[in-house]
Parts: sequence; structure tokens; C-alpha cells
Amino acid sequence: MSTITSSANAVIKKVRASRDATLLTTSLHIPASRLNVIDIASESGILTPRALAITELPTEDLLRRLRSREITAVETAWAFIRRASVAQVAVNCLTELMAEEALNHAKFLDAVIETGPPMGPLHGLPISLKEHIGLAGHSLSVGYVAWTTHDPPKQDSELAALLKRAGAVIICRTTEPQSVMHLETSSPLYGVTTNPYNRNLTPGGSSGGESALQAMRGSPLGFGSDIGGSVRCPAANCGLYSLRPTALRLPRSGVKSSMPGAESILGVMGPISSSVAGLEVAMRAVIDGAPWMYDPACVRMPWRKVEIEPKGKEKIRVGVMRWDGVVMPTPTIQRALSYAIHKLSEESRIEIVEYEPLEHYEAWKLIAELYFLDGGATIRDILASGGEEPEPLTSHILGDTPDGNHFCRPHSVREIWDLCARRDEFRKRYLHHWQSHHIDCLLSPVGPSTAPRLGTSKYWGYTSIWNLLDYPSATFPIHSISCDPRFDSATWEYMPVNEEDRRHWEGWDPEGMRGGPAGLQVTGLKGLDEEVLGWVGVVDGVVNGRGVGVGPLPPKE
Repeated sequence: MSTITSSANAVIKKVRASRDATLLTTSLHIPASRLNVIDIASESGILTPRALAITELPTEDLLRRLRSREITAVETAWAFIRRASVAQVAVNCLTELMAEEALNHAKFLDAVIETGPPMGPLHGLPISLKEHIGLAGHSLSVGYVAWTTHDPPKQDSELAALLKRAGAVIICRTTEPQSVMHLETSSPLYGVTTNPYNRNLTPGGSSGGESALQAMRGSPLGFGSDIGGSVRCPAANCGLYSLRPTALRLPRSGVKSSMPGAESILGVMGPISSSVAGLEVAMRAVIDGAPWMYDPACVRMPWRKVEIEPKGKEKIRVGVMRWDGVVMPTPTIQRALSYAIHKLSEESRIEIVEYEPLEHYEAWKLIAELYFLDGGATIRDILASGGEEPEPLTSHILGDTPDGNHFCRPHSVREIWDLCARRDEFRKRYLHHWQSHHIDCLLSPVGPSTAPRLGTSKYWGYTSIWNLLDYPSATFPIHSISCDPRFDSATWEYMPVNEEDRRHWEGWDPEGMRGGPAGLQVTGLKGLDEEVLGWVGVVDGVVNGRGVGVGPLPPKE
């Protein structure tokens, strides 16, 4: 834990008290010794049977029932607000619960549908947002103590505005790490967010508040951001689905950043949900709202209807990258990948193609340098101005630890030009490499392990490669596989190939990582966001099977 000044400590106490005042009062007590809290909401008695049933519905089913008026926006919002409160007690995933604001908007939506059509494609759907996605009148800290004193924005970010126009009800805001540059979610400001499958593990980051909340069904759909894996790692760590879209398809205007104007690697907004259909609903709703009319950086590219199923003798050619040549995945991830390959190989419409990675370690060194062209000076200055020191993972990514990111250094203008030229040249070479395999999409690990123990997530390469290339990538869980010491040997014989690999394997602990869900990702070429969702839908259906329909809800009490 980083050290803080007395003035910073006073700010932290005030911010947390303000957050806690927004929560619903509960008598819920969870022993610290209880690690798996995924079912705590159903055990607690805080939610009625009907409210529990509503919060268990998949996004697409919720929307259907809201449109048909089988359920109201108010009762739906209330159910998720209560469940989000439970999630906060269990895993510390919220920065703010917006109950009054959400319920007032839900009442408005119920009045709209009484006399006319739904307000939009997301009519009445509760949604959560990562804290740095701007909302009018709500502070934006980005995990920094110093920024809690800044004036809140006077208007919504364009993403939030588009979601509201589509009929969404924003119920809460979720935690992020200090600087939003961790694959975990911890900060002096809000503390540590934990994984509901095992509270000794991380839910991922930097959108870990979103993934922890949704894993506990405190929200059916949410948005985070991704500059190196920050929606995909959290989704994978918590058994969820996510999409890292092509840059500039979703608006970024009004999303606060440590380094506004830095464009060497573009961060993107991306949805997290409990189903592929939820991702598609979210993307379509925002893009059908014409974000390019409000954020000039967005590309004018309407959402497309694509045909994924092959015709005649054609097949979907799925490339398989078993490892990136840098860090070997743990036995759990290897089990998950082998299982997925086996299931896909049984499908006549799918052809498996072995894929060799191209210079992924060089890619990691390149993007790790591109992240911090000022050598991390801006982030260090923000931390100092708030009286806080870097969290250990902040120090790691800024290169201030022995095993940290030593590619982080200040650059001259000439060096920046040269570095961006190297980035562009690598993108061209990688495109040719991809095309030489004649694949439609690529199946690969999301990370080298399931959810790591808190404080140990240090290798970004399995996800950051697609940020460097700007390729859309969607994650999905393997429902039948999680980290299990019965199947995942702690003494697996393997000789690491480099220092990064060695450090990772020294931390392999199947007993300590027990219960962490396994996830994989499906990636496509730049601009093929619709196709990627189609392909991951096919792969998910084959690997996990189709979901069972949900029956009638319990009656109102």
C-alpha cells in the first residue's frame, strides 16, 4: 500500500464516506475468511425472490420484458440497485450508487411507455459505468486523490449521453485503479476491489469494478475502457464477456484521462456483459445513435449486419495461438484452450489453423514505451500534488521497480516520431503475417493465467498486442473450467524462456488461485467489430452450448 499525507488521508475519508452514504443500508456481514461470495446476494435475504430473478435475467431477456411491460423500469432498477449494494459490501466495486437519480429516470421511462413506444433500444435497462466516464455533476477522480477536488463536469460524456438517449438507466459508477494503468483495481482512494470467486484474487483492471459488480449480478451491462486489456482481463477474470472495439468507433469525449491528447496508443471504450448478445446490444445502441455527430473523433461507420455462417463448402477458419512466445500460459489456461479446440474441431463448419505469433515480445517492448512518452512524469506529478505515493503496480508500469517497465522513459520529439514510425511498420508486417495464415479470426488466451493473486498482475502482452495493432477482440468464458488444484499441477515441468516467463511461473499457485474462471479471446482485423462478435458468438455456442431459456418470474410481493 502506498503511503499518504495527512491531508490526503482526510480527502480519502471524505470520499469514502460520501460513497458509503449513497449505499442502501444493510445488515450484511461477510466473514473475511469467506473467499467465494458469488452467491451471497441470494443467501442474504436482502432481495425478494422476484428481485433476485430479475437480476439473474440476461440482458436481451431483460430488454424484452421491459418492452412488453412485464416488468417496469422502476422495479428493475430497484432490484439491481439493491444487488449492487450487496456487491459493494462483498468486493468493494463501487465509487457511487446513484439510486435517487436512477429511480427518477426509471419513473420517467415507465411513464413514456405507458402512452407510447419505448424510448430506445435500451429502454429501462440498468447500466453501470467505470468512474472516469463523465457524468454531469459527478466528480471524476481517475483513481487520484488530487482530482477529487476538481469541479465535476457540467455535461455528460458523449457515451453516457448516447446510452441515456437509448433509454438506459445509469445506476452506479465503478472502481478503477490509481492512474487507470493497472491490470488490477486498487487505489488509496477507494481501496482494493476483489474477485467474487475468490477474494484473494484480483477481478482484473483497470475496469475491475465493472467485472466484479457484473459477476455478482449488480448490473446487467456496463462500459469500461481498454488501452492494454482493461475490459478483457477483468471480463476473463470474472467469467464474463467483453469487447475491445476498433479505436474511434465509440466516443471518448468526456472520458477523463491522465494524459489527454496522447495518441500514440488510443484507449477505447468497451462493453462488458454476461452474454455475447449483451455486447451486441450495447454496441448497436451506441453506434446507431450516430456518435460521430457528437464526437468529431469518431469514425462515421454505422453498425453493420453481417453474415457469419459459412455457405456451401466454406468454413470459418479459426486460427489458434497457443502461446505468445513470451510467457507460457498456466495449466488452467492450457486446459481451457485445448478444450475449446477439441469442441471446435468437431464442427464441420469450422477449420482450425495453427498460428505462430510474430515478435510479440518486441510488440510488448514497443507498446510499453509508447504508453509513457514523458517517462511517466505526468502521472508522478498528479500523485505528488495529491499527497499520495504510487501503488506498487503503478510503480511497476512506470519502471520504478526492479522488475518494472524499463521501457518507460522521456522522449524527444524526434524520438516520438521514430517510435510511432516503428509502430506503423510493425502494424504493416503483422498484417502480412496474419494474412499469410488465411484465417478469419484468432483464438488465444486473454492472459497467461486465470485471475492472479492480488498485486501480481504484471504481464499485459496477451491483450496489449491487439491495442498496439488496433484489432477488435472479444472475450468469452469457458464455463466448465476454472483454476482447480486437482487438475492444475503446482509442479508442472516447464523451463521458462526469459525473465518475464520466469517471474510469471514463480508465482504459479493453483491452490491460492483456486476458483478463478478461465477465459479466452477471439480477435479479428481492424474494423471487423461486427464480425468479431459474430465469430465469438459461434465459438461460444460451440464451446459452452446454448443457454436455457428463462421461465416466468415470481409474482410481485
